[in-house]
Amino acid sequence: MSPPVAVDIGGTAIVGTISKSNTSTPPEPSPRLELPTIDLSGFRGADTTPASRTLVVDAIHKAVTTHGFLYLVNHGLPKADIDDLFGIGKGFFADVPDEVRRDPRWAFGSDYAGYRDTSFSIENGKPEDYTRPADPRVEAAFMARRGDKLPASFNGERSHFGYDFLNVPGKWGKGEFDKTRVWPDYIVERQAQVQAFTKKMYELGLDLLRAFALALQIEDEEWFVERHRYDVPSRDSFRWIKYPPVPDSVKRGPDGVVRTAAHSDFGSLTMLIQHGEPGLQLNWGGQWVDIEPRPDENGVPAVLINISDCLQFWTEGYFASTLHRVVSDTPAHQAQTRYVMAYFMRPEHDTRLVGLPSPVVKRWLEEKGFPERTEEEIVTAGEWTDRKLKAVYDVDQKK
Repeated sequence: MSPPVAVDIGGTAIVGTISKSNTSTPPEPSPRLELPTIDLSGFRGADTTPASRTLVVDAIHKAVTTHGFLYLVNHGLPKADIDDLFGIGKGFFADVPDEVRRDPRWAFGSDYAGYRDTSFSIENGKPEDYTRPADPRVEAAFMARRGDKLPASFNGERSHFGYDFLNVPGKWGKGEFDKTRVWPDYIVERQAQVQAFTKKMYELGLDLLRAFALALQIEDEEWFVERHRYDVPSRDSFRWIKYPPVPDSVKRGPDGVVRTAAHSDFGSLTMLIQHGEPGLQLNWGGQWVDIEPRPDENGVPAVLINISDCLQFWTEGYFASTLHRVVSDTPAHQAQTRYVMAYFMRPEHDTRLVGLPSPVVKRWLEEKGFPERTEEEIVTAGEWTDRKLKAVYDVDQKK
């Protein structure tokens, strides 16, 4: 057994043991991180005050500039709605026949929508370092500030059994990518209910964008919001994920079984809902750290938030989009079925990822000695997403 270790992440101590990646014995517990839990009622509730909003913004600011992850409670998503949407997802995976789910008319494709099952593995024969489109100065700033490096097992772990997922539009009917889409009757019959819930998740994302603007001391609190409008194409998406039990035939690796390969997300932010299940790991300083699951409160799950690549690029590395993965590391976890829902929020396609009117980012650039970007270095949010889709899923985005 490795000796206990303590790792400090942004002032938060995490303790555990480091697993040895050169042995076939069952994995030892990874270090654990208890993420900050932020009560959003102080920012968006009926009784907010300038002081309560400042406290929330400061807490969010610390999290997004350290590891980029945090839990939200009192987030405004009703328990009944969450339960209903989990029920719809579970029904799709359980009640819709395999041949219907796998119909090529709604297969996952270049529009980042549709269904894909565990037969798809983004690790099979493909190195994991595809996940970050190169931007040397942002990467250099990120790694220098946080001591980030690739884990020793990053390109060596091949014990993998994936997951089933269905992506539907986050802004249903508002983005160009779903106008020609054909969907299973099961989903069409529930479209209004799904759309009402995803609209609430979108609005929760807007409040986070407002908090980000305040944290960056941008004068206009709506600056990010105005670049994430509901009726403008951005390919926001809502995803149901099912992690089925791992078959006995799947090899168990030194770290258990990888379910979702190491990656960072595409857009501005990700909002994830789960019922306190373990498995999510964050890369810090070259080791995988277990994110401590948060139990539901009165049956209502917290929403897990993480910063994504567009915001890291946009803030020149000031905000942290950190590599993470999902692992089933014990026999008990490998025998479970795990369900997750996620909303991926992205800027409007034509938004240029440059020119934040933020004195905070300006000071950051001066400290790092970064020159202004040339036109060749500037990309739009749509171009950024194109790169990621091509790299990760080997698909070309439709225009």
